[in-house]
Amino acid sequence: KSYKKIQGIPDSVKAFYKKNMQSEPWEGSYFIMGTNMYYLPEEPPVLDGLKIARAGVFVGSVEYEALKPSHPFAMALDASDFKSAINFDADGDDIQRYLKGETATKNGEDCEISSLPDGYAAVCVDGYIVGLGKMQGGVMKNLYPKGWRRMR
Repeated sequence: KSYKKIQGIPDSVKAFYKKNMQSEPWEGSYFIMGTNMYYLPEEPPVLDGLKIARAGVFVGSVEYEALKPSHPFAMALDASDFKSAINFDADGDDIQRYLKGETATKNGEDCEISSLPDGYAAVCVDGYIVGLGKMQGGVMKNLYPKGWRRMR
């Protein structure tokens, strides 16, 4: 088998949701291919011997029993699902810096990055998720996919 089906909601997903999310984990089928975890809302057919290009929502990679969430997973959620969210204006300089892969520096009345708790935060533009950031010691590490970053 190239995959391992997980019974129920995986412990790494439960721990991630407890620390970072306000909503409940998705019910359905979770399975692992290598270190990558995927989710399907229903039980998948037998996949033995098949090459799978995209098997459901890529939830993230599981390393050392911890879930590192993926960009597709974040895009499948709503900003209100996260305990922490950073909202940038579409015309602002902060979102341009984020899309280039730079560290976010937004300080304002609606959100001061340095006051957010450690963990993952949704990065939004006008309320819509565009990516993730990882808060650590008052600094947000940019998790926008490297291949998508703007060069100029």
